[in-house]
Amino acid sequence: MADSFADKRILLLGLCGFVYKLGATFAVLLSFSSFLKTAGRAALPEYYIWLSLFSLIAGLAMVSSRRWQKTSLRASYIVAPIFALLISAAGSQYTILGKLELMAVYVAVSLYDVYFGIIFWNTANSLLTVREMRQWVGVIAGVMFSSGIVLGYLMPALFSLFSYAACHYACAAIFLLLPACVALLPRKDGDEPEKDEKNTVSWQKTLSLAAGHPLSLLIVGSMVVLAFSRYSSSYLFASALTQKFVDERDLASFSGAFESSLRLISLFSQSLLLPWLLKRFRPTVLLFLTPAILTVGAAGMLVFPGFEGLVAFQFMLLLSIRTFDQNLVNLFLNLYERALRNQFRFFSDGIVFASTVILAGLAEVWQRLQTEKPGIEARKMLFPACCRLGGIHEPDTVWARLTGSNPAEKDLALELLETARGTASLFKSLAAVQG
Repeated sequence: MADSFADKRILLLGLCGFVYKLGATFAVLLSFSSFLKTAGRAALPEYYIWLSLFSLIAGLAMVSSRRWQKTSLRASYIVAPIFALLISAAGSQYTILGKLELMAVYVAVSLYDVYFGIIFWNTANSLLTVREMRQWVGVIAGVMFSSGIVLGYLMPALFSLFSYAACHYACAAIFLLLPACVALLPRKDGDEPEKDEKNTVSWQKTLSLAAGHPLSLLIVGSMVVLAFSRYSSSYLFASALTQKFVDERDLASFSGAFESSLRLISLFSQSLLLPWLLKRFRPTVLLFLTPAILTVGAAGMLVFPGFEGLVAFQFMLLLSIRTFDQNLVNLFLNLYERALRNQFRFFSDGIVFASTVILAGLAEVWQRLQTEKPGIEARKMLFPACCRLGGIHEPDTVWARLTGSNPAEKDLALELLETARGTASLFKSLAAVQG
């Protein structure tokens, strides 16, 4: 009886994980393509900033609240219909939605993907014993992530058979399927969450104990490098995608195939390559692989600046992060005491990682504003210059000619402005814009 009960739990956990990850991956791909094609690469720093801020808020809530920590997959009874409605609305209105609306959808589904995964594993830990988790965690994780791999390769076929809006409705249906699967999960009699008061550590004590641990600085430094490298490469990669693909469906199809290939190879690299390397090198040595790939890849982009070179660089960088950095940090954290490990994991993965992304995003926004400043100043000077020409030339038309690619129209606009007095500062600003 006990064995059959365990088999049922494992089977249904695998089913729930498969459906959850299928819906989350589908939603992320759809929202990513819609947001990127509508808002453009200039809005990416804002997305990362808002995502990191809400991640901090959600993480703090989950750590500080015991109710959050005990939340099970039955939260899908409420969460899944909300996200089904959100995805359906985004699908029916995606052609008229603006940057802010699409960014909100993209941030929401990204947070769902991360934090509902935490809830999933919390539920698995409550339903399975420690021995069962050690035995079946790999199988459950494999079944769960296989959904994203299959979906990514099927995206081109889905878009060829159905409209972009219909794919949103299919994604919403997957969300609604999750509560039905969760309802099948059995309850174990007398199975109550363990009260682990002794394993609770205050933030002050956590930071005090971590400061004296020799691995703390290494873990924090790894998180900073990891966050910066992922942000920088993702920004460049997304920028290239907007230029390469005109249609949202083509962008989503490519992104799905890219992510599926990455996950598939990651499974082999984590299960075969990483154990082989750990037998021959110290874990601290392997942590330098990602910075090395980042450096070599950046240099390689100068030699091969095209789209294919950037795709190869992004693939190798993310493969290194998923194979080495994430697993090695977890390995280091296991050397901490349990109470310290749980708290410091959130500090490193949550606060340090998210804060680095926020700072990188703010720096990108500031740099963009500095780049656009000469153009803003030049446009301000155009109106009085056009007025001195007798008001026969619209400032927007003149600006389009000045900044356009047609040399003849540009020369014509310059000749017109030369007849106006006091345009020296305008020409100086234009030179800054164009060079």
